[in-house]
Amino acid sequence: MPWVDSHRGKFQSNRIYSNAKGQQYALWFFAVLWNAGVWATIYYGQQRIFEAFQENPVFYFFALFPLVGILLVYRAVKETAAWIKFGKTPLIMDPFPGQIGGVVAGYVKVPTADKGAGQAQVSLTCTRHYWEKRGSERRYVSRALWQDRITVPAQPYGKSYRIEFQFHPPDNLPASASTKEEEYRWDIHIAVPMKGRDFERHFVIPVANASRKDIAASARFMRSQPERKEFPVAVEAAGMAVPTIKPLEDGARYDYPAWRNKGVGLVLLVIGIIFLVAQWFMHRQFADFLPVTSMLFFGFGYLISLLVLAGGVFLLGNSLKVTVLPAGVKVQRNILGLIIETEIKASDIADIRIEKGLSSSDGQTSRVWYKLRLLQKDGRAITVGDTLAGSSHAEHIRRQTVANLGEGWAPSDQAAQVVPTEFNMPSRKMRLILKVAGVIISLIFPAALIYDQRELILKLLSGFGFFQ
Repeated sequence: MPWVDSHRGKFQSNRIYSNAKGQQYALWFFAVLWNAGVWATIYYGQQRIFEAFQENPVFYFFALFPLVGILLVYRAVKETAAWIKFGKTPLIMDPFPGQIGGVVAGYVKVPTADKGAGQAQVSLTCTRHYWEKRGSERRYVSRALWQDRITVPAQPYGKSYRIEFQFHPPDNLPASASTKEEEYRWDIHIAVPMKGRDFERHFVIPVANASRKDIAASARFMRSQPERKEFPVAVEAAGMAVPTIKPLEDGARYDYPAWRNKGVGLVLLVIGIIFLVAQWFMHRQFADFLPVTSMLFFGFGYLISLLVLAGGVFLLGNSLKVTVLPAGVKVQRNILGLIIETEIKASDIADIRIEKGLSSSDGQTSRVWYKLRLLQKDGRAITVGDTLAGSSHAEHIRRQTVANLGEGWAPSDQAAQVVPTEFNMPSRKMRLILKVAGVIISLIFPAALIYDQRELILKLLSGFGFFQ
């Protein structure tokens, strides 16, 4: 357990504390710093700010800065009130540390006299944090490798609530580890709706590779505890059960409704609209003296903004219906009334695999959704399920889908060797075309700038005597 050994000051026992206390201090620091800068600028430069607003409407964008400051103060007050109400609330791990390929389990006692606590949403996430080099720049990247989510009851426990959880991470995931260049981190996030302030905590926990003997011992201990049980996986995603399953005579139909990705979809819509409006205002300012350059530059910007908008519309407006029968699978995708249907015979199906789909993060916690991909024997692949919250839920839906195909179907013996065609590397000719296109695009903007400023350039050259 090298990572645990190197962090003995933090993980001396199985009592793990959250970062809630430090988080509220950080929020207050940024809230005070942001508001001090914004309101000082408004106080001392209000006349110039009003003049800038009148000269160029694009400066109205900066009117959002005070609103951001108010939101930061609200978030800091909310976190402080939650800390006063709940206190430290350590997480007790058992076994300690968590086991790759075994069990990650424990509980939290929430000290509150409130009645009527809702169901607790608990997630376990494995994330890789690393430095990525692109050209001469380095940036810090966080990428969620795996996540599982469960819904568990908040059990009354004296003057508190006890929240127990149990996960079974697969054995192909990395253990907790940390170096100067990268870190593999395991996080537990617990959220419980309550009267007044909701309980929400984030814990960084140690998870290590374990021997078969230790894993077997933990499994026997779990079975020997009548109060410890397997918890149902979460079927909640984006505020609804995904998918809804309608049993049929010979199989089942899986309905993935529109708006199941409303969180990510709305964010993309807002970002796309903001980019479009901001670029329109800026384009107006540059169009007079840089007509060609601004047209090309903002043309690319408009295209990117429209693609972001289209992505948001697609996530919000598409629905998916998958009918699975022993004869095969019928997939119906509805995109704002445009229906695309595909039918695959059972004899043409090589395998049904689970893949990581969309993911989002607010800097503190991550959400990962999974999808099911039907792989055909000729290498083509099609999505037959998405927006599945957590690895366990995705595996549950996959097993049901396979069961609906009947006992006469089994994954192809060559399934492991079949590679989806969309994952094939571009051909040599295509790579050459992309490289040439990149060179042309890199030359277009300097050429357009020279064309727009040709009169100024000619005057400068004349001043230096080039045309005498």
